[in-house]
Amino acid sequence: FAQLGTLQSNEIFSRALFGNELIDIRNSLTLFHPFWTGGKPTEFIPQKIGLQYWIIPLGAIIGFILQRKNKQVVFFGVIALLGILLTKQVSEPFPNLYLWLYNNLPGFNAFREASKFFFLIAIGYAVLIAGLIEWIWEKWSKEKKLVYGRFLIVAIFMGIFFGNTLPFISGEIGGLFVPRYIPSDYNKIEKHIASEEDFYRTLWIPTYSRWSPYSNNHPQISAVNQLNSSWNKIVKEEFEQGKSSEGQLISTMMQKPEMNRLLDVSSIKYVLVPLKDIENDDDFFKYYGVDRREYVTSLDSVEYLNRVDIGTEDVVVYENEDYKPHIYTSTEREVLKQNVPYEQINLKFINPTEYQIEIESIQQSGYLHFSESYHPDWKMRIGNFNWIEALTKSDYFIDSSAHFMNDAGLNSYKLDLKLICSQFECVKNKDGSYNLNITLYFYPQSYVYIGGVVSISILFLSLGFLIYKYNEKNK
Repeated sequence: FAQLGTLQSNEIFSRALFGNELIDIRNSLTLFHPFWTGGKPTEFIPQKIGLQYWIIPLGAIIGFILQRKNKQVVFFGVIALLGILLTKQVSEPFPNLYLWLYNNLPGFNAFREASKFFFLIAIGYAVLIAGLIEWIWEKWSKEKKLVYGRFLIVAIFMGIFFGNTLPFISGEIGGLFVPRYIPSDYNKIEKHIASEEDFYRTLWIPTYSRWSPYSNNHPQISAVNQLNSSWNKIVKEEFEQGKSSEGQLISTMMQKPEMNRLLDVSSIKYVLVPLKDIENDDDFFKYYGVDRREYVTSLDSVEYLNRVDIGTEDVVVYENEDYKPHIYTSTEREVLKQNVPYEQINLKFINPTEYQIEIESIQQSGYLHFSESYHPDWKMRIGNFNWIEALTKSDYFIDSSAHFMNDAGLNSYKLDLKLICSQFECVKNKDGSYNLNITLYFYPQSYVYIGGVVSISILFLSLGFLIYKYNEKNK
C-alpha cells in the first residue's frame, strides 16, 4: 500500500497534526486525558491534573524497580515507556519523535493527535502496579501493621480508578453511556430517500447528525469536511484570511455561483440542515460559530435551491433539481465556469469499488465523468473484466494519461475512440458508431481480495491440520 500511494493520497492521511498545545509529558505519566474533569469530558479545555493521579506513575515506577528481574514486568515496562513517549506528542523529551513518525512512517499520520496511545500506558501500568502489589503482598505478610498497610495501599490504587468509573455508572459522562432516541424526522428522511432509486448524495450543513441516514445509493456529505478539503478553493480568499468561522465560510460558500454547478457534478440532490438535538447530545452547531437559524436564513436566499417538504417537522430540506448522475458522458470537458451538457448511460453497481457501464452508439470522442473524489487508482477497463488479470497484466487498463481530476476534484476520463479501439475490443455498428463495455475499478481492491483468499486458505488449512491431529491422537 505504501508503494501504491493509497495512504499518501487519502484525505484521512493528509491532515495536519492537532493538539500539540493540549497535551504534554505530565498527562502521559499520570494517564490523565487533558479534557477529563472527573465527571464529563470538556471540549478542548485542558484540565488541571489532580495530585492523586501522580500516585499512578509512582506505583508503576516502584513496581518496575522491585520486579526488575521479572521479564514480563520489564516487557510491559517498555510498553508503558513507549506509550508515554508517543502520548506526550511533541513535548519534551524528544519533541521531534512524534512529528518524525507522523511525516515518515506510512499510516502513522492517521493518528493526528496522540491520545489513542494512552491505551499502551494503561496496559503497561496495569502490570507494573500489579507487580508492586504482588511484592507488597508477599513481603508484608508477617507483621500485623504491615498486613493492614498492604490493604491500605491496594485500596488507594483501587480508589483512584474507581473514582473515574463513577460517572459511567451514574450516566453523568453522557456520550455512548446513556440511552439515545432517534428523532422522528430522521426516520422520515430515511423512508423518503429509500423510496427513490436514482443515485444521489445528500449534503448536510454544517455536518451530518449521528442519525443522518445514508446508503451506497445515497451517500452523505458533510459541508464542514468538504470545506476543509476539496471545496475550500470556492472560498479560497476568505479561507486564507482566517477571519471567518467555519460556519460563516460554509454560508459564504453556498452563496457562490459556482456552487450550483459543483453540487450538480457531485450528484447532490438534497441539502439538509439537521436538528440542534441537545437532548441526544447531538448539538454540533456550537463548534462552527454559526447558529442553526442563520444557516436556514442563508440557504433560503440561495436561488439554485428549492425548499421542499418531505414530511419533516424540524429538519430543513432543500432540493437541487439539476443534479447530474453518478456516472455520465459529455462531449466537452467538465468545468465549473459553465453548465456542460451531458448524456446518461447504462450503469450497473457491483460494489463500491466496481461499476460496469454500457455506452451504445457513441460516434465521437468525448469524456466520461465519475462523481467520486479523484484518486489515481480508479482505473478504466474496456471489455470483459477480471480482478486477477488486473494484477497480472500491465496494459489491462487504459493509459493513466486519459484519467484526470476535473474542476470539481472528481474523476474524469478522456474517451479517445481511435486510441481505445486500437488497444481494446470495440463493437462497431453499421452506422460507424461504437458500443463500449467499460468497467471502473478501484485497483487496490485486488489486494483486499488477495487478503481474503489468503485468510480463508489459512483458516481451512488450520482446520484441516486440527482434524488431522485429532484423528492421529485417537488412533
